[in-house]
Amino acid sequence: MKRARESVPYLGDFKIMQVPSYSLETNNSNEMKKVAIPIANKKISEYLCRCSHFAFYDMETKNTIISKKEVIDFSNADEVRLWIKNNGITDIILHRIKKELIGILTSEKINLFVGVPMVSAGQIIEAYRCGKLESDKNIITEITN
Repeated sequence: MKRARESVPYLGDFKIMQVPSYSLETNNSNEMKKVAIPIANKKISEYLCRCSHFAFYDMETKNTIISKKEVIDFSNADEVRLWIKNNGITDIILHRIKKELIGILTSEKINLFVGVPMVSAGQIIEAYRCGKLESDKNIITEITN
């Protein structure tokens, strides 16, 4: 599923994916997509580093797995890379992200969907599957300025 691209804001050498103007194809179209959603208090966490666990959605099997409580030091690039590899993550859906993390994640070719509303993982996954996720333009502006 591919949607027409609109203007996507840039921050240095990396791109912030602004939904709904995104493509569901990764850099390697044969690669299975696995989406990570950071969770806190039964909804998407405000920041990646403040989540208590993750919801992982597999686009191929359409299954969602809720992780056990994970403690990841997102300021440690090697730990982030290991977490991505061990979980097979291709995409991360976020409400907000600290600018320092963007470079680490995009260097691993992770698609970042930023500015989504703070709702349940189920609501986010359904909107993602239907191509109806929407970014809060104020959050995108906050990150890119």
